[in-house]
Amino acid sequence: MSPDVDGVLSSVLLSHYVRREYDAEAHLIGTFNGRYLRLVGDHPLDVLRGSMFLDLDVRFSEVAHSIGQHFLGPLSVRASAGAFNPNRFFAIEKMPDKYPFATAHLLLFGLLNTAKMTMPFTNTPDAKALLSHADSFFWVCNKYKANSQRWADRLYGAEPTPPFLRAMLDGTYMREAAADHRRFVERVKPYVYPGNVQDDFSDAWKSCTGHQTCRSPNDIVHARNVNALAALFSEILGVDGPTTYDATTTRVVWEGTKLRVEAYPRLMETLERYLQEHNIRSHAVTGARSIAMSQGPDLVLELIDASFY
Repeated sequence: MSPDVDGVLSSVLLSHYVRREYDAEAHLIGTFNGRYLRLVGDHPLDVLRGSMFLDLDVRFSEVAHSIGQHFLGPLSVRASAGAFNPNRFFAIEKMPDKYPFATAHLLLFGLLNTAKMTMPFTNTPDAKALLSHADSFFWVCNKYKANSQRWADRLYGAEPTPPFLRAMLDGTYMREAAADHRRFVERVKPYVYPGNVQDDFSDAWKSCTGHQTCRSPNDIVHARNVNALAALFSEILGVDGPTTYDATTTRVVWEGTKLRVEAYPRLMETLERYLQEHNIRSHAVTGARSIAMSQGPDLVLELIDASFY
């Protein structure tokens, strides 16, 4: 999963789903941040072949399953058969029309809603703050109101919009919940980087912006922070989160280079070819002039991990 608030929250929601629907247990076995793929526990590399890459859109040839929501550009850009991305599913081709929410909201408003699960855990102040904090959901609904409303309509159709989502869309949350959200941010501060403060907010909300990505001064602290957030989010929502592993077992199994490339029109027209020729393993169109990319070798999933010997 992606090592940030959205990725960890997504793992907690997916864990809740598989427990309720299939009496199964989710295991949080690693993270990928575009530069490092880290595994925890004594899992062999080939465990990744059947794993779900969550809050990630990846291009490793042996990884079949992923749920992400990044805008990947033209529909000619390939994706594995087991990958789900709402922009691909709804054939979105223009950046201004892309899915605006977090992966966690895709699971909450899509998967859990489709399964007709009751969601009482969205009612407490801490839960609302957590769910609205992922990928700055509260900020996105305020800044991109029209597109946010269109996607709410896509996800719910003629069904009543849930109160939590409605409060985001109509501005109620930002008018009433600044103090609650600041208290939540204080709880996650020890585990995440401050990030960038958004200046186009009132003073009451500025301190709530940023605070998304797990602190990673080294591999072990990185894993401890991921585990701590998983435990905290499970507690806040009152659900059973994923099984986690001893942070001291963390190891890097893949390393790449993070790039930012200008998204000029000709490149967008031939983007799939560019991605293949330059060994791009994940990417996201992040603006009218920018594509974030991760470059590196393919992930070769040996049946036996030689690093154990």
